[in-house]
Amino acid sequence: MLLVVSAIRSGFFDTLESIGFEVIGHPYPDHYDFSLAELLQYVDYPIIVTSKDAVKISALLADYTATQALSGEYVELVSRLWVLPVTAVLSENSYHNLDAQLKALGIRIDHDMNTSASL
Repeated sequence: MLLVVSAIRSGFFDTLESIGFEVIGHPYPDHYDFSLAELLQYVDYPIIVTSKDAVKISALLADYTATQALSGEYVELVSRLWVLPVTAVLSENSYHNLDAQLKALGIRIDHDMNTSASL
């Protein structure tokens, strides 16, 4: 059984369930500011988070350890944290729709340079 703490709701949970995990989902609003004390409440299972949430938690741990050593409960928390990277894949039609919307706004994308745009 996995405890999943994430701002990504059903899709993230569904992916884990589809590969055979029993998920206890704890969804949070997007851009939610976790606190270490809040995460300490999840003591019974491994905790799975997205890369985005892991960055936030890592920053919290860095701030905490800047003034004090990790106590046993925080060491235990860190040992239960696992990161599952998430990658979004858009359909080809999505790219065509986006390109049409950008053109309507007068924005042209140079598809050879994927990172450049001009007005």
